[in-house]
Amino acid sequence: MAGAFAAIAGSSPTGDATIDTLLVAITVAGVTWLGAAAMRWDAAMMTLAAGLLSWSILGTIVGVVAAVVGFVVRIQPGQRTIVNAVLIAIALNIAVRSDLGVFLGLSSIVFLVLAAYITIIGFTRRRKGTRQAAAVIVGTVVALAFVGTFAFGVFGYLAIDDVRAANQNARDGLSELGEGNTDAARASFIDAADRFEAAEARVASPLAAIARWVPGVAQHHRVATELAAGGAESTRLLADQLDQVDLDALSVSGGRIDVAKVRSLQSPLMAIRQQIDRLRLTIAELDSPWLLPPVADQIDELAADVAAQGQRSTDALTVANAAPALLGGDGPRTYFIGFTTPVEARGIGGFMGNWAEITVTDGQIALTRFGRSDDLNEAGDPTTRRFTTSETTTDPDREPGLDEWLLRYGAYHLTTGPDGTTGRAVWKNINMSPDMVATGRAIADLYPQSGGQQLDGVFMMDVYTLARLLEFTGPIALPDGRVVDGSNSVTADNAADFLLKGQYAVEARTERIDLLEEFSRSVIDALLAGSLPPPTGLLDTFGPMVDQGRFTGWMDRPDEQSVLDQIGMSGTLTHPERGDAVAIAFNNAAGSKIDYYLDANTRYTVTADAATSLASADLAVTLTNRAPAEGESDIVIGNIVGLPRGSNRTWVSIFTKMPVTAVTLDGVPVAIEIGREAGYFVTSAFVVLGAGETATLDVAFAGRLDVVDGYSVDLRTPPAVGPTPVEIDATWFDASGVAHEATHAERGPGVTTLTVSPDD
Repeated sequence: MAGAFAAIAGSSPTGDATIDTLLVAITVAGVTWLGAAAMRWDAAMMTLAAGLLSWSILGTIVGVVAAVVGFVVRIQPGQRTIVNAVLIAIALNIAVRSDLGVFLGLSSIVFLVLAAYITIIGFTRRRKGTRQAAAVIVGTVVALAFVGTFAFGVFGYLAIDDVRAANQNARDGLSELGEGNTDAARASFIDAADRFEAAEARVASPLAAIARWVPGVAQHHRVATELAAGGAESTRLLADQLDQVDLDALSVSGGRIDVAKVRSLQSPLMAIRQQIDRLRLTIAELDSPWLLPPVADQIDELAADVAAQGQRSTDALTVANAAPALLGGDGPRTYFIGFTTPVEARGIGGFMGNWAEITVTDGQIALTRFGRSDDLNEAGDPTTRRFTTSETTTDPDREPGLDEWLLRYGAYHLTTGPDGTTGRAVWKNINMSPDMVATGRAIADLYPQSGGQQLDGVFMMDVYTLARLLEFTGPIALPDGRVVDGSNSVTADNAADFLLKGQYAVEARTERIDLLEEFSRSVIDALLAGSLPPPTGLLDTFGPMVDQGRFTGWMDRPDEQSVLDQIGMSGTLTHPERGDAVAIAFNNAAGSKIDYYLDANTRYTVTADAATSLASADLAVTLTNRAPAEGESDIVIGNIVGLPRGSNRTWVSIFTKMPVTAVTLDGVPVAIEIGREAGYFVTSAFVVLGAGETATLDVAFAGRLDVVDGYSVDLRTPPAVGPTPVEIDATWFDASGVAHEATHAERGPGVTTLTVSPDD
C-alpha cells in the first residue's frame, strides 16, 4: 500500500515513467517492510524529520502530527510493527513528494538518507534468516546496478566519438542547408545518420540497458539512446528529402524560370520542415536537470542549431509556397524597380535616377517600361495627381492612406501642388522615408497617375546592388565608344566606382543622363537575355545587399508582404515586440551628389531598469564632410541652397521608441522638427558642414520600455556610400538591482542588434 501510494507521487528518479513507478513502489515497500522492525521512536523521529524537511505546509503538518502520535499514543506490544510501518510509510511518502529547492537533488538525498537510516536499523533487528534473504536481494540489486552502470560506461565511452561526430555532422548539415548547399547538406546528414546508428548499436546492448534502472545514470542512458535513435531517423529522412530538392533547376535562363519546378519544391520542403521539427522535439524531450554539464551543453548547442534551421526551413517553405504567384503563375504580375544612388542621400537608398517596370507572366520576365525620374514627373496630369489619404481610401481591403507619411514629407514636393496635389518634382523625393512600406505604397499610389499601370510590388536597389548584377552579365560596354576613367566598359569590379563618381566626369547633364540610362537598360537586357544562377548563388550575391538595406522590397498583397518580412527583405522599420529600437536616416538637402564624401559613425549608450521599466539613452551621430572646396564639378560639390562650394547640408532624422529630451550639435542646442512615423518618435535636424568639417549631433531620450526579462535593441543605420561604424554600450539593471553590461560594435550599414540578459 505504501509503495503504491508513493508511486503515484510523480517522482522521476530515472526519467522513464514505467520504470519510475515500479522503482519507487518497490523501494518504498521494501524499506517500509524492513524498517517496520525498528523501534517506535526511530519511526517517529523519521516521520518528524521528513515533515520538517518537506518544504511544504501540508507535509510539515502531516509529519509532525504523525510523529506526535508515534511518540505519545500507547500501543499493544503486538501492534508495534504495524504502527512503525504506518509511520515509515507516511515519512517516505512525504519525502518522495518534497520539493527542496536549495540545489538539484536535495529532495532525493533527503529521501535516501531517511530510507537508509530506517533500513539499517530495521535490518539489524530482523531475524538472521530474514537478514540473509534481504542481504541477497539488496546485494543482487547493487550488483546489477554496478554491472549496468559499468557496461553503460564502457559502451558509452566507445560511443562518445560516434555521438560527437554525429552531432557535428548534423550541425554541419544544418549550416549547409541554411546556406542552400543541398548536396553538401545531404552528405553531412547521411554521415550523421551512420554515426548515430553506430552509437545506438553500442549503448543499446543488453548489459548497458540495465542502466535504465539506475537513478542518475538512467537519464544519461536515455539521452544517449534516444538521441542516437531519433537523430539517426531524422537525419536519414532529411537526407532522403534533400535528394528530391534540386535548386539548380531553378536558375533563370532567357528571362524565364520554370514555375512548375518551383511548385515541385513545396512537398519536399514541407517534409524537411517536419523532420527538423521532429528532431527539435526529440532533443527537447531529452532535457533533464540530472545531465552532467558537458552533456547538457552539447544538447543545448545542437538544439540551438536545430531551432535556427527550423526557422530557415519555415522561411524556405513560405517562399516556395508564395513564389509561383509572385512569378506570375496565377496571372501576370507587374513590379517597379527603382535604381538609387547614395551620393545624394535619401531615406531609402538614395536619389532615384532611373527606374524599370518588369512584368512576369508564368515565369517569363519582361522589361515593359524603362525611364528616368523626370519622365514620371512629366507624365500624367500634375493638376490631379495626389496620394491616397484616409479620407480618399475606397478599397476596404487596403491599408489606410498615407496621412502620416504626407504630414512628415509632404512639404518636399509631395503635396506642394494646388489643392494638395503633388509637386512637379515629386518622384525625386518619393523615397525620403526609411520605411519601405510607406515608400512602396507611395510609389504604387502615384505610378498609375504618372503613365504607368497598377503595381503588384516595388523594389529599390542602389548602385552596389546594381554592380553585383554585373557578376552575372559580364562587362557592359559604354554606348558610342565612350571612355570613362580610361575604360570603355563597366565590370563588376569597377561598376560601383563608375556609378558613384566616375560618371560625373561627363560634364554635360544631358549626356550623362543618357549614358546612365543606356547603361542601366543594357544591364537589364543582358540579364534577361542570359542566365541567372540558382537561389543559392543569388543568395550569396544579394544577401549582403539585403542585410545592408541596399536591396529592399514591398508587396501590395499583405500575405506576400509577410514573405518579404520573413526573409528580411522588406526594409521596414523594425518593430520588436519588446525592448528598444532606433533608426537613423539621411536626406540630402542641398541638391548635389556630395554625399560621396560624407562619413558617419554612431555611438549609442543606454541604461535600462527592470524594476521600473524606465530607460534613458544617448545617441551620438558624428558626420564628417571630406569633400574638397574645389576640383570637382558643380553637380558634386555645388548646391542649390546658396552655400559655399564643398558644403554638405543633410537632414538627419532619428527614429526612437522613447521620446527625445534634448538635441545638440557640437554641444549647442539646435532647431529640430519632431513628429511620428511608423510607430516611432521622429526628431530631425539640418546639419551643415563646410568642406573638411566634422560635427556631432547628440540626441538624448528617455521613457518606458519592456525590459523585465532583459534589454535588447535594434539599431539601424542608413545605406550610405561608405560603412557606418556603430558602437552600442548597454547597461541593464535586473529586478534585484544587479547591473549587467554588454558592448557590441559593427561596421554597418544595416541593423545592429544587442541583447543584455540575466546571464550576462
